[in-house]
Amino acid sequence: MNKNIYFRIIFDAVIAVLAIQALWFIALPIALVCAWTFPYYLEFVVAGIIYDSLFGPISYFSFFGHIGAIATTVILVVTTFFRRIVRK
Repeated sequence: MNKNIYFRIIFDAVIAVLAIQALWFIALPIALVCAWTFPYYLEFVVAGIIYDSLFGPISYFSFFGHIGAIATTVILVVTTFFRRIVRK
């Protein structure tokens, strides 16, 4: 296998553990670097969904129960957009 795949698996495991432990302030910079480095880093969105399902408030009438998934999706789209501009 490619060396990048091993790094991606290691970073996925680290971000998953940090999301489960509610250490988002550590997971966010690591995930931003991974989203910039690896193409289509959708594991970032999965970490946001995990965080929401574990720690998000139950809200039936607003989006606050899904703020982690929304934020990670927006961050992933923005980093992908800027990565394409910078790497041209």
